[in-house]
Amino acid sequence: QFSTLHGYGEVEGSKKVCPGVFVGGSGQLMQEVRKYNMQPTEVLFVKGHAAWVPGQLSREIEKGVWYVAAASADLILRYAGAPVEEGDN
Repeated sequence: QFSTLHGYGEVEGSKKVCPGVFVGGSGQLMQEVRKYNMQPTEVLFVKGHAAWVPGQLSREIEKGVWYVAAASADLILRYAGAPVEEGDN
C-alpha cells in the first residue's frame, strides 16, 4: 500500500490538495507506469504516511510544532518529479 503526490488532476481517485497538487489515484498511476505510459519519476510514490486526528494539526500549528508557509505547485512537485499541468489548477 502506498500514497502518491502528483500534478495530474484527471487521475481517478485523486483529490486536490491545492491548485495543481493532487494526492491519491495510486492504482491508476501505477498501471500507467507498468504500461510505460509514464515514468515512475513523474509521481512521488510514498510508502507510509503521517495522519492526524481531527483538530490535532491545528493544535500543533498553534504550539509552533509546524509552520504554515505559502508554496507554489511547482515547488511542492519539483521533488516529486511530476510536471505541473496548466489545466490541473
